Amino acid sequence: MDAIYNIWAKEGVKGMFRGSVPRIAWYIPASALTFMAVEFLRENFNEKVPNGGSINVARVSVEKKKSLEEAS
Repeated sequence: MDAIYNIWAKEGVKGMFRGSVPRIAWYIPASALTFMAVEFLRENFNEKVPNGGSINVARVSVEKKKSLEEAS
């Protein structure tokens, strides 16, 4: 709370929002890329069925191999 008090006392309201514009400018393209990646993965990893529908993937699991010698 001391940091908030010091910022408010020295810089006022303007100091409380310093750095907000660059942060927002960073979040917009990052959010857009995340959205595009999710849509791409959803489109390409859902199983296509012959009648034109699709089966949604509920979860993805990866089997862990014990060692490289046992795997071959």
